[in-house]
Amino acid sequence: MKGWIVEEINIWNFDKATEEDGVTFFEDEYACQGYFQTLEEKLVEAQIPFDRSSSGSGETKPEIRYYRPGSIDKTIVVTNDGDSYIETYELKKLLNLPTPTDVLLKLIELLNEADPAVVPLENLALEEAV
Repeated sequence: MKGWIVEEINIWNFDKATEEDGVTFFEDEYACQGYFQTLEEKLVEAQIPFDRSSSGSGETKPEIRYYRPGSIDKTIVVTNDGDSYIETYELKKLLNLPTPTDVLLKLIELLNEADPAVVPLENLALEEAV
């Protein structure tokens, strides 16, 4: 898979590209805003699942993007340690809901937004790109 991506895109010199358990890892500490827009677009176009973890810098917050074709395409803001969170202003809104059931349903929704259930890349069966 790594060879196909590099040949298809052919515009980056990654600091590190490694493969483990069928998952290819790219790393470049100088990536613009922490990601490669064209690479992600090509992966989505080819329906190749991926995770992207970007550290924060300046006004850019750390984030993780999960892409699973037909399942999830979500970017979430995380802490510097990579942990998801729910901002307190969102939690305070729960206090205004009329019933405990409404509070619970909204809390479940917030948890699913902040920390979605995602199948690990290692568990996905992929066909080799041609």
